[in-house]
Amino acid sequence: MLPRVSINILPQEDHATSQASQFSQTPVPGITQMPIAGVKCPTCFANGIEVWVIRGKICGNCGTECG
Repeated sequence: MLPRVSINILPQEDHATSQASQFSQTPVPGITQMPIAGVKCPTCFANGIEVWVIRGKICGNCGTECG
């Protein structure tokens, strides 16, 4: 006989929730946060777009190497 499995349905979030409020929630136990040094892409920033890139990687938006 198979074991009985229960499913917990979580409450749905409002789709109008901003990203800022999503990241301000309390951390989940067992998940650690590790800050990564990032830089703004200078090309995108010059065009009025704020894109953060891991230092030394290529911008996913415009392809500029950001260091």
